[in-house]
Amino acid sequence: MDRRYESLATTPAPFACLACRDSKRRCDRALPQCRGCLQKRIACDYPYRRKKRERKSQPAPLKAVVSPTSGLLTDQVSLTAETSQPSPKYDVFHHGSSQSVAANFLTERFLDPEAFISAQLKVPEPSVDHLITKEVSDFVGDVANIKAISDKFFASVHEWMPIVSKIQFLANLVSWLTHKRAELFFLILAMRLSSEQVSNPRTALYRVTKYLQFRLEHSGVLSLQVIQASVLVTLYEIGHGVYPSAFLSISGCARYAAALGIDQSILCRDLSGISWNELEERRRVWWSILVLDRFLNLSDPSRHLVTPDPILANWLPVDDGAFNDGSGRPEDAYTLGSATALDLGRFARFAQAAHLLGQVLRHVAEGSPESETAQLRRTIFSLVNVSRLEAHLRQMEFCSQTAVCYCGILLLDSSQAKNRDGAEASVTSLEQLSTETDSISQSALQISTHIITRRSFMEIHNRSSPFLLHMLYRVAVLYLETSPSTPGGTTAEKVHLIKQAIEIMGRRWQVAQSYLSLLSRHEIMQAMR
Repeated sequence: MDRRYESLATTPAPFACLACRDSKRRCDRALPQCRGCLQKRIACDYPYRRKKRERKSQPAPLKAVVSPTSGLLTDQVSLTAETSQPSPKYDVFHHGSSQSVAANFLTERFLDPEAFISAQLKVPEPSVDHLITKEVSDFVGDVANIKAISDKFFASVHEWMPIVSKIQFLANLVSWLTHKRAELFFLILAMRLSSEQVSNPRTALYRVTKYLQFRLEHSGVLSLQVIQASVLVTLYEIGHGVYPSAFLSISGCARYAAALGIDQSILCRDLSGISWNELEERRRVWWSILVLDRFLNLSDPSRHLVTPDPILANWLPVDDGAFNDGSGRPEDAYTLGSATALDLGRFARFAQAAHLLGQVLRHVAEGSPESETAQLRRTIFSLVNVSRLEAHLRQMEFCSQTAVCYCGILLLDSSQAKNRDGAEASVTSLEQLSTETDSISQSALQISTHIITRRSFMEIHNRSSPFLLHMLYRVAVLYLETSPSTPGGTTAEKVHLIKQAIEIMGRRWQVAQSYLSLLSRHEIMQAMR
């Protein structure tokens, strides 16, 4: 060993630790822990001066939560500030010891979770309030501003992606402001980010939110609020075309959720140690990750999913109304295989759509027989028909699960046509495609007309999801690939109608501009043929 480090390793702390002083036993002053504390498996804190007798907390067994910023690091910072004579040797130990306690707990949990649980240990909760910078505080604002941001979120994005319980959010707000301030601020930033109208997606708010997300994830925090906020950030990136960030973010969400154990929420109706309301939030977060993972692969089915396909025994979210008012019960939940009730709820239908979309991606990637494709297409369309019974036609353009189902059917048909006629072949008539695709194309025209003539921008801003844009784009491409004239008007007129609807939605979701640019390229290529 280098002599410089050897001398540091034998340098004792200047004073006995607080635990030994309280117990009136001899302390060997070893760093980072004295022998007495190590044998008793308790936290070892050293004072920075002889007169300091008080302790911030009582000695606790290792299974208790230990703050990584307590002890030697905090004391050494105070010593340096008071004396203005920093000690290089002491500081080296301080950086290695105070952070290592919390880091080692996390490492042990991931290396051998079974042994960690058997020892009845608990992962420390690091203190992360220092991550709240002035920029973060300025964007979050005071309590009144937090309430305004959350109200706007619950009246807009929450309508089609209900993963945060409003009743639990309001009930826990005061407690989180005291004990989970950094996690709460990240969630508030994500709420504001996902529900605001922007002209340039890479705003200062987006940069501050992403940086706080990075620092929270790398600080060792494992929190439901962090993963909820991360999903909302991914939604923002999808809706505003921030790539490859959107594609990478969903992978990070999946890993973080698995580390937190959220993927286990769909395996059982209820879990011991977790309240029903929190379990429902966890379940909804995991289903949202499954949906987004599959939606992001619609443009390239050959890419691998980062989440496993759900099975029929997995549990779905309860009805949205029961979730929102906190009246949901474990017995209200259905499994994916037993969900036949009409009052299942829109988000549960969204989860069913994710399951079917996974099958679509697998069928397209494997090139399944046409008979299997036709059966899957009919199954998806039956889910659309059930969804229509649950929602009035005037709300159809805001129905996320319907848009996702339509996208899956369009992908099946276009892939089947290419497999049948060759990769370079194009569709010359809608008659070549299924009756389901023909119905979807007509629905796209109705939705486009509805958006253009009957909806105010504020309603579109509050209730529309970016999933609809992908469906409209795919229908427009389909029309461009067909013959110049089809029943009910020329192809150019139909494409123009859909482009108008996309342009209006582009005031809410900037990814619409990319879809319009792609449609212009398709039109140029079609004109050159």
